[in-house]
Amino acid sequence: MAPGILEPVTLVVAQVVEDRISLISDTMITFGLDEATGAFDEEKTQDVFGNALPKLIILRKDLVIGMAGADLGWAARELVAMRGADPQNILDVLTEFDEVDFVLGSVSAAGPRLWRVSRREVDDRTTVGTAWIGHEPAYDVYRRLYRQWPPGMDTEFLMQSSMQGVINVYRAEFVGGYTLRVTVSTQATQFVATPTQLLGGSLAKKLAPADGEARLTGQPTAFYGGYLMAVGTQDTFGALGTYLPGRSLGFVFTHDEPWRGQRITAHSMPDFLRLARDELGQVLAA
Repeated sequence: MAPGILEPVTLVVAQVVEDRISLISDTMITFGLDEATGAFDEEKTQDVFGNALPKLIILRKDLVIGMAGADLGWAARELVAMRGADPQNILDVLTEFDEVDFVLGSVSAAGPRLWRVSRREVDDRTTVGTAWIGHEPAYDVYRRLYRQWPPGMDTEFLMQSSMQGVINVYRAEFVGGYTLRVTVSTQATQFVATPTQLLGGSLAKKLAPADGEARLTGQPTAFYGGYLMAVGTQDTFGALGTYLPGRSLGFVFTHDEPWRGQRITAHSMPDFLRLARDELGQVLAA
C-alpha cells in the first residue's frame, strides 16, 4: 500500500445492459496521516475535485476496467501497460494484485462479457449480469436506492441516480467526489458526460454505523457547485476532462496517463476543450 492511502475505498458497479456493459464509480481518494491511528488528512481527502482519480479505465474500444483498493494510481499504470493484451491474459495478471480488486467488461460480436477479480479470484459475472467491488456499506446503500424505483425504469438512469445518492445524499464513508460512467459496446465505448453537483465536506462528520447504513451527521463544510464533464474522442478515447465553470478550473486525465489529472485554467468550456487539444493533445467533446 502506498504511504498515506487508506482502504477499503471506492465503489464500482457494472451491469450488462442488452448488448453492452455500463460501469459506474466514484472518484474520491481517501488520504491518511498516520497508519497507526488511521487519522484522516481531511484537507487532501475533501479536495474531491483537485485530488480526484478516475477508477474506470478505457483500455481499448472493446475493454474497460474498474478498480478499487489501495494505490490505484500504480494499478492504473500497470493496466495501461497491458492495453494490447487479450482479456484472458489481462485476467491472469489481475489475479497477481494483492490490494486491488477489479471489474472487467468486454464486448465482441459474440456479446458482452463481465468479470470480477477479488482477492486474486476470477468470477465470471456475465450470466448474473452485474458485478461490484469496493466499500460494502456503500454498495448496500446503492442497492437500496436502486430498488426504490418502480419497475421498468432505464437501467443506466438507475445506476447514475443510485451512485449520485450514495455520494451526495448518504455520503458513504470512503466513497465520494463525482460519479463517473462508461458504456462499452461494439458501436461505441466512451465516458458518459453527466453534469451534476459536487460536494465537499468533513470526514469527521461521517458515520458508518454497525447496521451498515452510511450517513452523514452535520453539514458539509464546502460546496463546489455544478461541474461539467468532457469525454475523450478519436485516438484519445480514453481521456477525460472535468471543468468547474465557477472557478475557471479544470483537469484533464489523458488517454496515456489516466491516473494523473493535469490542471488547466480556462474561462469557458470551449476554451478548456481548445487547451486540452493544443497543450495536451487530447480531443475532448462536451
